[in-house]
Amino acid sequence: MINARFVRLDVKLPRDAEGVRLTFVVEIANEFQFEIIPLSIEAYVYSIPGGSGKTRYLGRARAEFVEVMPVFPNGRKEINVSLDLQYTDIETIERLRNGGRPRFMLDLYTVFMTCTGSSLPSPPIESRAVLGQCGSGKSLYIARSAASVMDVKTRSSTIEVSIDEWLEVLSKLKYKHVKVIEVPKIEGVIDEHLKNTIEHLDNAWKLMSENYEESLNACRKALEELKSWAKNKGLADDNDRVNFKEIYGGDRIAEAVDKVFSGLWLLTNIGSHTGRSKIVKKADIEFVITSIYMLVKSVLENIK
Repeated sequence: MINARFVRLDVKLPRDAEGVRLTFVVEIANEFQFEIIPLSIEAYVYSIPGGSGKTRYLGRARAEFVEVMPVFPNGRKEINVSLDLQYTDIETIERLRNGGRPRFMLDLYTVFMTCTGSSLPSPPIESRAVLGQCGSGKSLYIARSAASVMDVKTRSSTIEVSIDEWLEVLSKLKYKHVKVIEVPKIEGVIDEHLKNTIEHLDNAWKLMSENYEESLNACRKALEELKSWAKNKGLADDNDRVNFKEIYGGDRIAEAVDKVFSGLWLLTNIGSHTGRSKIVKKADIEFVITSIYMLVKSVLENIK
């Protein structure tokens, strides 16, 4: 079988991108009675809570490079399997470790070729196929083997990273805590103007990492579509202003929401003036996009 043990954790920061690449350095050991040639290696990575809580799946890590060289019986080979994480993933790890050591679990899968006269054992071989003959009485196999990565410190498949190591990772990240707010998705929209409003907001979120001006322009288009929707529904006055009093049924709340809409309209206008968007920060764009989205959701809830 192929055994695997955890060696260390490395970290790299992607160039000009948010997030982090965690690299688990793993040593595989060939305990078969025949040599193998690894072709690809990947691992399913989980974050394990230090106390209460459920184990969370983080993603699939892949070997950065697998040298196509044989690993002889009882031979060993060190490989790197890397996983790209965003700040929300880091936040999940932080929450689960709860001030203690980060704990991970890796299920490693190795695809390899071998030339042998013996039949491949099952398990741990999950699947195999004969490619042809490779010598007298020998068959060329391609096979897939599974193994949990073991940590010698814990003597188990629970991989523990020291707090000092993890704080160094966070330091390189210039890590900041993020708050994940769950907002129910707006669904079941039939009206074309409302569909366009949501599409423009989705586009604004994508453009946020590329061009602040274009992101704000997309937000402006979302507000324009919302106005068109209100006009078609008879919820706009003679000046094409959204009649929030009709929607909310009260002077004070209608006046307050109207000021919110006007403020968002003014903020999105920054995007149409070259150079002015230099004063805008990412947090400002996030504020505008989420505010428009929540305004649309509030309006739809109040006309039901």
